[in-house]
Amino acid sequence: MMTEGTCRASIFQTNISYLRKKKGSAGLAYLDNYLKARGLKLTIAKIEEMKPSEHIPLSTRIVFLEGCLALFENDIEKLKAMGREAPTASLILKLFIKYFVGPNSAINQGPPLWREHYSIGTLEVIKNEKGIGVIGLKDFKVSKIMCHYLCGYFEGVGVLCRAKNTVCKETKCVHDGADHCEFVITWEA
Repeated sequence: MMTEGTCRASIFQTNISYLRKKKGSAGLAYLDNYLKARGLKLTIAKIEEMKPSEHIPLSTRIVFLEGCLALFENDIEKLKAMGREAPTASLILKLFIKYFVGPNSAINQGPPLWREHYSIGTLEVIKNEKGIGVIGLKDFKVSKIMCHYLCGYFEGVGVLCRAKNTVCKETKCVHDGADHCEFVITWEA
């Protein structure tokens, strides 16, 4: 499956840092071999050398996440955990959100941040109230694995905002026949 669109190298770089902590050099070697076996010439070392703002095809992102899932022994919760830690990768972002942004403000910042990191898809705020946010993702029928990763990512943003018991559930999915994906994020207000 060839997926159109691109995403920033910084997304991969964040995940590589996580994998290095959790799986060490053996885990990164496994992922390199996984990518190579699927015909990709992009290696972990090359990704790490890229400028964070450089773009990588989404088709590569999908193969990368599939490799991560295989490395996690097909445990979706471990893939979500990788997504959950991603928002904490940037010290500046971490400090800014932790001290100046609550969960509702973070939800409002989602759409412009999406456009900054992905060349396709539209992230929309559907609902944003005390203790609940609903985000819609349109025109992004890429792979179900992205939905799992994004659930973890959205939970990670909530945790970074110091929201207690943040939970994200995907309630609509284009891969299950819906016209867009919808993520409901709840937290203790």
